[in-house]
Amino acid sequence: MRDGMIRVETYGTELEAEMALGQLQAMGISGFLEIDDAGGMAPSLDAQRGVSVLTYPEDAAQARAILAGQGGDGSGAWSCPACGSDGEPGYDACWNCGRERM
Repeated sequence: MRDGMIRVETYGTELEAEMALGQLQAMGISGFLEIDDAGGMAPSLDAQRGVSVLTYPEDAAQARAILAGQGGDGSGAWSCPACGSDGEPGYDACWNCGRERM
């Protein structure tokens, strides 16, 4: 499943990586998590060194832009034209007043 995939970002926890992967999947980008733990079969030696998000090379630039909050397709951070609240990347309506993104 990881054949041909490349690393686009590495996170300190699995939760952070899961959230990033979910954001990419919501934007139509396939991905996979790779956990780098040194413990393996010996839990006492478990020392997680990072959780990487992998995508296919053709999606890597857009994935990096999305994770950096810049979108790549206009999906980055934005301000609501009605109330001025900060809009979240990936959402098309304001969380505060409900106005659609322009």
